[in-house]
Amino acid sequence: MRPLSDKPYPFMSAMLPELFENVEDYEPGGLLPVKLGDILVPGDSESNIHTLRFRILGKMGYGAFSTVWLARDMTEGSVVAVKTARADSSLTSCEAAILDRLRSSDSDSDDSDASPVVQMLHAFTVQSPNGVHQVLIMEPVIPVKEIWPYLPFALGVKTRSLVRQLLEGLAFIHQRGVVHGDLHPSNIGVSIQDHALDRLSDMEIWRGCGHPTVVPVVSKDPARNPASIPTFLTANMEISSLLRKTLPDILACEPRVRIMDLGSARFADQAASSSWVTPLEFAAPELVFPKIAHKYLEAPLDRATDIWSLACTIWYFLGGPLFPSGENSILHQMACVCGDAPSEWTPFLQPEDMAKTRAAQATTPDLFWAEKNAALIERGHTLEDARAITALLRRMLRIDPLDRPAASQLLDFYLAELPSAPLFSGPLFLPLMQPSTM
Repeated sequence: MRPLSDKPYPFMSAMLPELFENVEDYEPGGLLPVKLGDILVPGDSESNIHTLRFRILGKMGYGAFSTVWLARDMTEGSVVAVKTARADSSLTSCEAAILDRLRSSDSDSDDSDASPVVQMLHAFTVQSPNGVHQVLIMEPVIPVKEIWPYLPFALGVKTRSLVRQLLEGLAFIHQRGVVHGDLHPSNIGVSIQDHALDRLSDMEIWRGCGHPTVVPVVSKDPARNPASIPTFLTANMEISSLLRKTLPDILACEPRVRIMDLGSARFADQAASSSWVTPLEFAAPELVFPKIAHKYLEAPLDRATDIWSLACTIWYFLGGPLFPSGENSILHQMACVCGDAPSEWTPFLQPEDMAKTRAAQATTPDLFWAEKNAALIERGHTLEDARAITALLRRMLRIDPLDRPAASQLLDFYLAELPSAPLFSGPLFLPLMQPSTM
């Protein structure tokens, strides 16, 4: 990247970092400059026809390699999600091909709502001063962690549904020859059923989500192309608020879980990925240990790493993070959870800064999971449900990746362990507008 003239920060803006993407990612090879009201124009390479089509209504989220926007398809009249990738990652991304395989693999079903993976509708590229960007048009999906507390169902009912659908979804992906590579709570969503957003006008969507938070951005470098950065950044819109206020009937249906963000995914029959981006607390030990011990960030991502990450994700929804996010203590915690830590871990299991807390922690897997079982019951789960969950997670969280069962086997095990109550018995209503305990 060309050095900018004014250090240390090259832009005039005032913002809370957690609300916005990093404005410095708008650089050559970086993010596509997008703002509210923009209209994306997909090109038809065969006929050279370019039509104004996807009008940006708000931002749904962002990550290290992309931003995701809510948009109106001006041709179809529908509301869609638009994922725009960094130009440098667009060159090597196989996300569109993977989503196409997962979509076409279920072509015998006419019910796209039944798919456990976010559905891609279109894919194309657009040019910006920062490069050529892959654009994926997908169904809009809300992260589970934003909507799950507001679902008006008994705790056991929605927990069984969530765990079952996550296992079904990962089994679906693996059976179709795909490794996700980056499973964590932010990449688990819930579909908006019955195309409910299509029934709302743009103004109704804006009113339901509230006024967007925006901050202007101006480069301090007069030589920088102003078209390479958006004129303002936008905070994420509150789609969960829109559903609660405007479409509460949607919340009364069993949620359809979607596994999303396959930007780090790969085809299982291709060479293993050389690097990983999963948050440390959701990463498998065969990824974490080389990073801590050798500062080595290249390790194979496979079905077994997905199994570990899904287990951490399931517990996150039920009880918060299972492992710490810091390198000083995560291997120690893994040893407590799993037992049988490899001998090469020994120098890293008891760092000096943990000396005061070790005595208060469970030191064997049996003690650890007994505490977690009690915690689930205290949160409102039945003894049977709590035992089924902890038994499932113990099978998933094995230090040796060869000891982790396949997702389809784990699904069969979980269904067999559940009490006789139905997985989803309909709307056992709790107060609709009050967040319920996860």
